[in-house]
Amino acid sequence: MSEESRHLLAAVTPDGVAGLDHEIRYLGGNLREALAHYRILFPELISYRGGLFIESHFDQQIVNDILDASRFDAGDNAVATAEQYVNAVSLAAEDDQQHFDIAIARANAAAIGWVWTRWIRETYAVEVKVETSISSAEDCCIWFETGTSDENFRG
Repeated sequence: MSEESRHLLAAVTPDGVAGLDHEIRYLGGNLREALAHYRILFPELISYRGGLFIESHFDQQIVNDILDASRFDAGDNAVATAEQYVNAVSLAAEDDQQHFDIAIARANAAAIGWVWTRWIRETYAVEVKVETSISSAEDCCIWFETGTSDENFRG
């Protein structure tokens, strides 16, 4: 087993998190929810103006606005900013903020990131960098960036 795989297995079984997998009925209990989870793990992507975006989140006008505004800003990577904005997936349940568990959020982020890097590399032949921001229920998301530099900006 690879070191990356060992790290993932350790991440998805955080200490102190109750509940065995056989106690949770997620497959077959709600197939629509299961499909939504798969769509997060294996997103369809669209390439646009030097970035790679989750197709179901993509808004051409927002990306254009971010990239066009960047022509006046020095230093920030506009493509990375657009990818972060469009590709961010919240890991907190909006209707259950009081039961937010940061260990579970980090475990989910590790699993999603592990899958995304492989899925995108194998399916789209692109290497991505997975980023997270997990500090509270209000600040809990994951996204990927292609690492496209401003030099590769295509308008």
